[in-house]
Amino acid sequence: MKKILLSLSVFASLTLSAQTLVNGDFESTMTESSQLPGFFTTAGWGGWLFAPETSSPITGTQSVKLETKVDAGLHAFLGWDVNQTYCGYLSQSIRQTIPTPQNVVLDFDYRYIKTGMDSAYVQVTIIDTMVAGNEDDITLFFNYILVGESTTGLGHATLEMIPTGVAGTANRLVVYAVSSIDGWFNDMTPSVGSTLTLDNVVITNYAASIDNTEKEMSVKVYPIPTNNELNFELDKEILSIQITTLDGKTVINQNVNAFNGVVNVTSLETGVYIYTIISKDGEKFSNSFMKN
Repeated sequence: MKKILLSLSVFASLTLSAQTLVNGDFESTMTESSQLPGFFTTAGWGGWLFAPETSSPITGTQSVKLETKVDAGLHAFLGWDVNQTYCGYLSQSIRQTIPTPQNVVLDFDYRYIKTGMDSAYVQVTIIDTMVAGNEDDITLFFNYILVGESTTGLGHATLEMIPTGVAGTANRLVVYAVSSIDGWFNDMTPSVGSTLTLDNVVITNYAASIDNTEKEMSVKVYPIPTNNELNFELDKEILSIQITTLDGKTVINQNVNAFNGVVNVTSLETGVYIYTIISKDGEKFSNSFMKN
């Protein structure tokens, strides 16, 4: 599978005035639920099929390890097919007003052992939860990393927030990780043995603006998530827009030849896709979006 690392940015300057929103060194005790096998909690984090990695932690005495596997305990509890393969999942959600959400940055260390054609995935999202429950929640900012190859050592990711172009009040932040995109974003069977180890997960909200030296195009894409259409606006003339699956399969390739365009995604199945905007002068901008 092609390795995809999107929107990793180099920062020219960061202010020292900052607030740590989430900290995950995973040195705290991890407690397994007495009711749900394989479900652990620790220091604000929760999820299933993860456990402390103590034999070869990234730093300190332990890291957190997510594993894709066939789990007899979950079979018995859920009553699902005994051959069901589950991917490891870990998340943390904070509900509070997030000032300057555009300046939130996610940093973490990781190690990935890949089997089959799987990839691991980590995402941070900032949401306006609105007033009517989950049905009207809207994504304001997000970014992610898709790890498609095993790491020979430690990897480190720094993810800067990318705006969706939708206005709202930032009152919830969610960060989550899965050891396999197969079985999570699609109906494919995850590869048993794929393992994602994480440590030093820090989400920081910097009080002042961040100077992103790599930004060359002004891009607006909305709405995200979407049900039917994606609108694209660019400060340069768009040559074409491509939509691909997470494993690199092109599902839409549309010529535009204008400064804005609309792509109909009604026919796509529910899941996460990648859009790539190609300008007339050859520049490219890629990011992910959710199709409801």
